[in-house]
Amino acid sequence: MKQLLTTPLRLIARLVGIDRTSREKLVRERIDQVISNIQHLQVEDPVIRSTDFAGVFTIDARSHLYSRFIIDGSYEPEVAKLLDRHLPRQRDVLDVGANIGLFSVKCASLLHANKVVAVEPTPNALGRLRKNIARNGFEARIEVFAGVASDKEGTVDINFIPGKEEYSTVGNLAHPSVAGLSTTSVKVEALPLDAIVSRYNIDPGFIKIDVEGMEHLVLVGASETLRTKRPIVMCELCDPLLQANGSSAAAILSVFSSADYTILNADNAAAVPGASSYGNIICFPKEMGISSAALP
Repeated sequence: MKQLLTTPLRLIARLVGIDRTSREKLVRERIDQVISNIQHLQVEDPVIRSTDFAGVFTIDARSHLYSRFIIDGSYEPEVAKLLDRHLPRQRDVLDVGANIGLFSVKCASLLHANKVVAVEPTPNALGRLRKNIARNGFEARIEVFAGVASDKEGTVDINFIPGKEEYSTVGNLAHPSVAGLSTTSVKVEALPLDAIVSRYNIDPGFIKIDVEGMEHLVLVGASETLRTKRPIVMCELCDPLLQANGSSAAAILSVFSSADYTILNADNAAAVPGASSYGNIICFPKEMGISSAALP
């Protein structure tokens, strides 16, 4: 017991008498070390339960997604609440950048009889995605496109860091969270989102886009879907990543404005969309008459 107490007591002793900034830095370093220890001790993929995303998920212990669950006990609960309130139950869903399937499983659990098409290109995440679809009993409701949504059809290189596929991109892998880490790439199929809609014969009422700075290419390939299907769209908006790949947050906002959408801040209903360098937006067709008052 004495040995078990030694490390935390030493940490407490070091925290006493230092300024707040130094104290927070020391605590963060210790948390990071604990998470690193957990990750290195794992011999199999951990399995987590997420009540927010209504499922049980195999996850890579090396991922920052896993770290978020360890630290916070949850992941983007505000996104889950938006789905609970605004997901059209009788239309289909496109999950562009599905990773291990949190969003796909959540949506499948809410839909009445329609389906989800999960778009994910990286081999490791694909394996876990398919495992999680089966684990949660949605093989008949979730289809997988093993490629990327882009502006044109063809074959592209997807760049990723093994174990941290949440940062994968067909562009510059510029996220500061993985700066300096070794990357690899594989060739995958690319299709415009409009072509994915046609291939899987779906009527998307909701689209989620999280593709690490390549959102502009997805939207170029989605023009017909936005015009004719009028889905709600949730989109990650990270201006530094977009600028590193030839676009910007302002350009993404302009696409939705030009398509006659109401753009809201998905993380904070009172905040201006795109005001911060990183966040999520949720875009509603203007004919729906949705305002920020409708957000959780």
